[in-house]
Amino acid sequence: MSKKIPYRLGIDLGASSLGWCVLELNNNEPTNVMNSGVRIFSDGRDAQTYTPLSVNRREKRGLRRQRDRFVARKKQLMDFLIEHNLMPKNIKERKALQEINPYYLRAKALDEKLDLHKLGRALFHLNQRRGFKSNRIQQKTDPHEAGATKLGIRQLKDKIEECNARTLGEYFYKQTKFETPIRIRPKTVKSKNSYDIYPERAMYEDEFEQIWNKQAEFHSLLTTELKEQIKKHIIFYQRPLKPQAVGTCNFEEGEERAPSCLRTSQRFRIHQEVNTLELRRYDDTSPCLTAEQKQKIKDFLLNEPSELKKDGTITFDKLRKKLGLHESTFNLEDEKRKELKGDKVMKDFSSKDYFGSQWLGFSDGLRDEIILRLLEETYEQKIILGLIETYSVSPENAQRISDYRLPDGYSRLSVKAMQKILPFLEAGQLYSDACRTAGYHHSDFRPGEKLDRLPYYGEALPKRVIGGTFELKDKPQDNAPTAQYEKYYGKINNPTVHVGLNQLRKLVNSL
Repeated sequence: MSKKIPYRLGIDLGASSLGWCVLELNNNEPTNVMNSGVRIFSDGRDAQTYTPLSVNRREKRGLRRQRDRFVARKKQLMDFLIEHNLMPKNIKERKALQEINPYYLRAKALDEKLDLHKLGRALFHLNQRRGFKSNRIQQKTDPHEAGATKLGIRQLKDKIEECNARTLGEYFYKQTKFETPIRIRPKTVKSKNSYDIYPERAMYEDEFEQIWNKQAEFHSLLTTELKEQIKKHIIFYQRPLKPQAVGTCNFEEGEERAPSCLRTSQRFRIHQEVNTLELRRYDDTSPCLTAEQKQKIKDFLLNEPSELKKDGTITFDKLRKKLGLHESTFNLEDEKRKELKGDKVMKDFSSKDYFGSQWLGFSDGLRDEIILRLLEETYEQKIILGLIETYSVSPENAQRISDYRLPDGYSRLSVKAMQKILPFLEAGQLYSDACRTAGYHHSDFRPGEKLDRLPYYGEALPKRVIGGTFELKDKPQDNAPTAQYEKYYGKINNPTVHVGLNQLRKLVNSL
């Protein structure tokens, strides 16, 4: 389209369609429809469930990777066992070992000498199913499944103790004598899984230790160094979890957005909201909300858990009563909104079932440190032991703290940016004024240049995307496939928005 003719482009962008119209202009007034049309596209979601199509692809990709890693680990272990004479090199001899009940070998190895090849067979069998390793973060996304798993683990521990078995393998060997099936299968009750028994990783690790330590009495080959190689680097090796991608701060380059459950985030949100809180005035005689009254409201929301309801809120009716404003109405209340939201984490963690009153004595920095640890630590026992040793909470309370589901979501800003703005919010300034005083602009993120073509949205809106490598080797060339732009610049997680913005770019650049 010739750029010598002044024109205006109208866009109607929906979830799965993009309507457009180009109007010719004369003195900035439309005089003629030059062209128009509609682009129809998939919104990136399943038509019936509205679930993103990427979810199904991601789940299947995860299963493929899990299977590939298991096969690779099995081959690595077999090669290592053969190399150290714990498995025969001859494939027929290895096949013959498969005929021996591995649970018999695992039970016998606790008391009697096994030849090295039979010991290797027992160790190889431990690798086949390594048991469940608790991942606190993933469990919280499906609390019912996590509860069913924990119940199955407790029931299995009870059964092992009842039959006087020292290890999981010995327990299963005793079950095979009674021809009891030992494969773990879930039972479905009201569409939810439940388990009679559920082995955990620690059971297998403990059995490995007992077997190795006993057999080391008979074989000088079984050194501590060899044990560590097999145990830590092959059988029980666990890939570190890939950290969740987080967007970047609106104001501070290179800083990640802060989780909204942090004490700093809660202080920032509450000060920002209460600073906008006013009383509706119907005439000159209507009262105004004073700075002292606003400070009292902030104290209720931030520092006085007894004033908050169980869900961490305080009603406008209660605020009126506390402040003696019986005939007044707040500007933020309406038919749908009857309360202000306080710091729910403070409300819960200061109760006797969690940290108790000591939580109120912690500095905000320490509170943030504890919350970040709860968000990031994947292993439950590390959290529980750390809480007991460092903060002297009871084991029961430590378990509850570990299981606590912190509120989801992230702030638009980093802790660094919020800490710069907070002093001015605490002084009563509105958000826009506080940002300006701190050296930021609250809403102007324009790049300051005009472009001939619309770039990938992640390049134009770097504060609105998550992920992105920003590595030179990944930087896309002009007209590269969209996937290369996603890898380098990151993307918006919402598939409907992601697809829509890419379609908008294609349309604008084609015109």
